[in-house]
Amino acid sequence: MQSVRDYAARYGRKIDVYTSAQIVCRKTRQEAEDFYRYFAKDKADLASLEHMRKQKQATAGSDMPMAERMEYNPNMHARAGGPIYPGTFPGAYTFVGTPDDVAGEMVRMSEAGLCGASVAFLNYRDEMPFFLDEVLPRLERAGLRG
Repeated sequence: MQSVRDYAARYGRKIDVYTSAQIVCRKTRQEAEDFYRYFAKDKADLASLEHMRKQKQATAGSDMPMAERMEYNPNMHARAGGPIYPGTFPGAYTFVGTPDDVAGEMVRMSEAGLCGASVAFLNYRDEMPFFLDEVLPRLERAGLRG
């Protein structure tokens, strides 16, 4: 992130860095890992994912080699630990774990210079209340939220 800031500074600009994130948060790490594997590996719609990749390729042009495109290179998806599955939200940093795990990783990202993230859940109506009740208070205690 510092290299991005340094690049902008050469042009007299100051920028903040944000990302998108997929949250899989459960009471136990095993529950979170099991659910992540279930939807992002076992039930991944590989045909739809391939269609999405082709559409993205058509609109992104051909100036970047396939191996450098995040949608074709699972090694470019980000996760602090554990596997990345094909059904992971494209281009998102994936948080999988307990409220302490998720909040802790968000604190580490903030310390590295990240200013914030948009978050996505597989089923936000079911998952958002738990995130709000369990993760946000931890982020407040860590000083990331006012």
